[in-house]
Amino acid sequence: MRKRGSVDPTSGKFRVRFTINGQKETIGTFDTFEQAERIRAAFAEQLSSGRYITPEKDSFIDFGKEWMARRELSGEVRGIKKEKSVWRRHVLSAPFADMSLDGIRPMHIEEWLDQLRHKPAVSAITTKRGTIYRPTGRTLGRQSIRHAYRLGRQCFDAAIRSDIILSNPASVVKCPRARPA
Repeated sequence: MRKRGSVDPTSGKFRVRFTINGQKETIGTFDTFEQAERIRAAFAEQLSSGRYITPEKDSFIDFGKEWMARRELSGEVRGIKKEKSVWRRHVLSAPFADMSLDGIRPMHIEEWLDQLRHKPAVSAITTKRGTIYRPTGRTLGRQSIRHAYRLGRQCFDAAIRSDIILSNPASVVKCPRARPA
């Protein structure tokens, strides 16, 4: 009988992976080969007996909402109102926002940054009836793009700390530099 799943060494640890519904899924990362092998064997037994139900994957948007809420509650971030605005207007509109965190690749980040470079800038005017956004005739400035990119990158970093993903797809993508003052 063929052994199901694999234990792969990665960054001094051991990653357990299986192919589920045609997609390679990471089950977890463990400190020792023995731990990883026990989990692989137990998971393979669950799969073969039909007791495993595929969990819903965390999407970037779902994880990001929780992450932003934690940032706001912590009180450690100055200017959280501005960050929430940038998050809502620029990060949540990313083409990868609905994708699972582990499915997002650097090419998706590059596509998003390119989208932001061509996004029309608006000026926000607050009235008694709410906020009105008026087009300015320009595209987003480099600093706005960098701010959105930084929030996205920090969200991926938080997902790494939460053991949801192993690497940050935004960390290998260059963001445009801000114009010199």
